[in-house]
Amino acid sequence: MADLWPAPNRVTAGGPLGGHDLVFAVLPHARRPTRLVPVSPGPVASQILSGALRGAGARARAGRRLLDVAARAGVLRLVPAQVHVAEEGGESIATHLSALLGEPVRLGIHLGPPRANQKPVLQVLTPQGRTVGFAKIGANVLTRQLVAAEAKALDAVAAAGIAGLGVPPVRHHGSWRDLEVLLLGPVESRSTSSVRGAELGDVMARLSLAWGHGSEVLADSTFWAGLRAAAAAGAGPHAPRLRLAFDRAAAAYGDRQVAFGAWHGDWTPWNMAVHDHAFVVWDWERFQQDVPLGLDAIHFHLQREMRRQDQEPLQVARGTLARADELLAPWGLQGPDARCVFVLYLLAIGSRYAADDQRGAGARLGDLDSWLFRVLDDLLASGEPAVAAPPWAEGA
Repeated sequence: MADLWPAPNRVTAGGPLGGHDLVFAVLPHARRPTRLVPVSPGPVASQILSGALRGAGARARAGRRLLDVAARAGVLRLVPAQVHVAEEGGESIATHLSALLGEPVRLGIHLGPPRANQKPVLQVLTPQGRTVGFAKIGANVLTRQLVAAEAKALDAVAAAGIAGLGVPPVRHHGSWRDLEVLLLGPVESRSTSSVRGAELGDVMARLSLAWGHGSEVLADSTFWAGLRAAAAAGAGPHAPRLRLAFDRAAAAYGDRQVAFGAWHGDWTPWNMAVHDHAFVVWDWERFQQDVPLGLDAIHFHLQREMRRQDQEPLQVARGTLARADELLAPWGLQGPDARCVFVLYLLAIGSRYAADDQRGAGARLGDLDSWLFRVLDDLLASGEPAVAAPPWAEGA
């Protein structure tokens, strides 16, 4: 917050309301905040809170009505965890965004779960509570790189004009006081609960094939060279097992023909919605070309099941592997080809999580020893798909 409202503005935590110009409630609590919401009664807080409840069901509608009443009544002033901002005439992210948009703005601040790539995402609203955009802020080396990469990816995907795929419009990309700022326009959307898997797979396939360039021997590909470099350069606790897994995968699949294209890199249910029969997808910071076809489908299913089910990551990963033929059907990948792509996905995501130190950041999937390497061991030991073990056999 002090980076967003630098001196001479003053940022303090807690304390009495006093004469501070801005007061944000920290929700749900100070130990693990997910959003900071202005406490002033009115439509701004109402809009920020109601956006947290997606969906069109009766429970979501009732929840939004309840939050609307509470926010408009000023109940947020009673939240014990607060951040106060005394605006002393200095420039702030709010004044910067106001200048870019040509109108006064109010801000809500969203944070994701603990991850190495966690960054503030600012919901930008008018004083009347209308959302006019979202601003991503890169505040360290990793997140600045990711914000810049997303701006580039959005331009490329928008220019490609892929049928059935929409992306947020880029309103501004630049630097402000050593922060990387990407301002995106809002998108109209509805719940994704009724989306059919076949429709989603078709759109994923169109995205990947928009940058497709046929097949080549895996060991000769730029993708494989990148994995080899990551394995060689790794220095964290997972580095030895990554190098071993890479060597075993090279022996098993290095001479295989693999089809390459592009992938979103982090396509999940919470990064997408539907509008006018098109999938609107955001968070393109991990977009990458020259990767094996089908990675998005594996990632989407694994991440969705990780949230949906009360299971350990190992169980979810093995369950995803069991459905690899089904998930990769839009690319015509079955049997050994599907297992090869699954191995390459695990190597790619493992290299990313290790390089970002997701384990040190407290991410749920950051402990690769507990799930990713065990599935790789299953695959590379036999070349056959691992069968999910029953719960009573996990300790055997």
